[in-house]
Amino acid sequence: MIGIQHFASVIPAVGTPPAEASPTLAHAIVATVAFFDCVDYPLTATEIHRWLWKCPARLADVLDALPAMVAAGKLEQTNAFYTAPGRGDLVWTRHERYRIAERKFARALAAVRLLRYIPGVQMVAVCNTAAYANARGGSDIDFFILTAPGRIWWTRLLTVLVLQAAGLRRHAAHVAARCWLSFYLAADRLDLADV
Repeated sequence: MIGIQHFASVIPAVGTPPAEASPTLAHAIVATVAFFDCVDYPLTATEIHRWLWKCPARLADVLDALPAMVAAGKLEQTNAFYTAPGRGDLVWTRHERYRIAERKFARALAAVRLLRYIPGVQMVAVCNTAAYANARGGSDIDFFILTAPGRIWWTRLLTVLVLQAAGLRRHAAHVAARCWLSFYLAADRLDLADV
C-alpha cells in the first residue's frame, strides 16, 4: 500500500509503544490515519479525534494540528477527509462504500424483521465492515446476536433456519448482501475478559 510505505518513514514503528510512553499528538494522528488506511477508510477531523490512538486530546488541538501536518506532507486532505499522502482517491471509495452500505442495511433490516420473532433473540446488531459503512459490494452482512440466558443454541438453530428459509443467509457461493450470523453471546455471559 502506498500509504503504509509513506507512514513507515513518518513513524519508525506503528506498533504499540511501551506503556509508559505517551505519543505526541502528531504521532497519534498519523498512527490513527495509518490504521484506518489499512482498511481503505479516510477519516474526518472529528473521526480522527474520536479514534485517536493513545493520546487524549481536545478536538480543538486535533483541528489545530491537522493543517500543519498536511503542509508538512505527513497527511493529505481531500475535502473534509484525511488520508496518507497519495491516497486521496480513498475519499471516492468511502463515498461509494457508503452507498453500498445503505443497500446492505436495507437487507439487514429485512432480516431483523424476521429474527425479532424468534424466542431468545434479545438484540441483533450489524458488525464488522458493514457497521461502519465500509463494506465492499460482494461482501456479506455480519450479525452479532445477543440471546436470552440459556437459550444460545436453540436461538442459533432457529436464526439459521429462518434466514435460510427466507433466502437471506450466507452459504456456499451465495455471499453478496447475505446475512452471516457471525457472533452469538448470551446475555448472562457478556464479560469476555477471560476469552
